[in-house]
Amino acid sequence: MRGKLAVAGGVLLLAVAGCGGGDADTGSGLADPVGRGFPIVTPPSGSQPSSSSELSPIPVEETAGAAGMGPAGTGTARPSATPGAVGAPSRSDAAVTRPAAEAPSPSPAVISGYSACSEKGGVALTATFADGYDYRHVFLDTDGDPSTGYRVDGVAGGFGAEYMIEDDGLFKSSGADWSWKEVGGGGPLVSEDAGTYRWRVKPAYAGDEVVFGAATDGGDEVTSPVVPVEAC
Repeated sequence: MRGKLAVAGGVLLLAVAGCGGGDADTGSGLADPVGRGFPIVTPPSGSQPSSSSELSPIPVEETAGAAGMGPAGTGTARPSATPGAVGAPSRSDAAVTRPAAEAPSPSPAVISGYSACSEKGGVALTATFADGYDYRHVFLDTDGDPSTGYRVDGVAGGFGAEYMIEDDGLFKSSGADWSWKEVGGGGPLVSEDAGTYRWRVKPAYAGDEVVFGAATDGGDEVTSPVVPVEAC
């Protein structure tokens, strides 16, 4: 009981000393932290913080986890975001490179390599035909009028043929429909080799333009564009 009274008396005595402007006390080396009128409290002598060298080290496992690393000693960084988390790229966000679709191979032309060449004494006609057709034709326009002779279907601007070659025969048109009369004097076919046909006719039968054609017994027919007769 007496010890407690002694401590209380000591505190009261310090308070009276502070109220009296006692800032000349330099024994502790500390300034009044709040202002005049309050005692300076010094920390207990046994509670001073230890030096940094005496601090216990943080376990390696804890430092690795805090730094976002993998298990201790591996040095493997953890992913910044888990799959499907907000902000993580999804499959639809990522650029996907797909192989370009292969373009289909073009179908071979039914009629190719066609030409009409005028030379002295005649007109040479040449064209190559694909397999699968029963007849090879050359339609010849001698008057330049698309409204006369046989009207060839599928030709831009129209085409009227006064004469027609079918394989090794030469025929003259008898009207706009499929009506022909054979012209005598020998066949116009010169040669045929691997689908390439060569014909020769007199200039009077050729005119200035021709159209090559291929047809089947079933009525399917393919024609070339209009081919002008040019000098060889």
